[in-house]
Amino acid sequence: MFLTSRQIEAARIALVATVRQRVPGADIRGVLVTPMAEPGVELIVGVTRDAQFGAVMMFGLGGTLVEQLGEVAFRPLPVGRDDALDLIGELRTQSVLDGARGAPPVNRESLATLMAKISELFLAHPEIVELDLNPVIAAASGCAILDARVIIG
Repeated sequence: MFLTSRQIEAARIALVATVRQRVPGADIRGVLVTPMAEPGVELIVGVTRDAQFGAVMMFGLGGTLVEQLGEVAFRPLPVGRDDALDLIGELRTQSVLDGARGAPPVNRESLATLMAKISELFLAHPEIVELDLNPVIAAASGCAILDARVIIG
């Protein structure tokens, strides 16, 4: 379902009014409207600087599943495309990535490219202590990052 520009503007006005009502002192500087992500598998990609192991990437099932199932794997950085494909292959739940219950398979090349670029970014910026992308929606057409958290230290 696509909204008209009038419907989007009405929703923006209602959203801002609700926030102003509930948090009167809120400093609202704008509203970002983006398209809905296509359906896919929720994944997590994270990198951190561990005192013992150095820079490490975590990959696994994301969204709320990361806490429920703990289905994650780790790899020291740098992570290139081939390393990322290996890391993706470490999950026990490969059937989810391969198109469970008639869903199309995840585009592993797109996912591996994303993971390699996150590795490059993290290593190029030592001021980044931690970076988490959760969820990343992986679909047949590629990946979409829906939420990101970056800790600078």
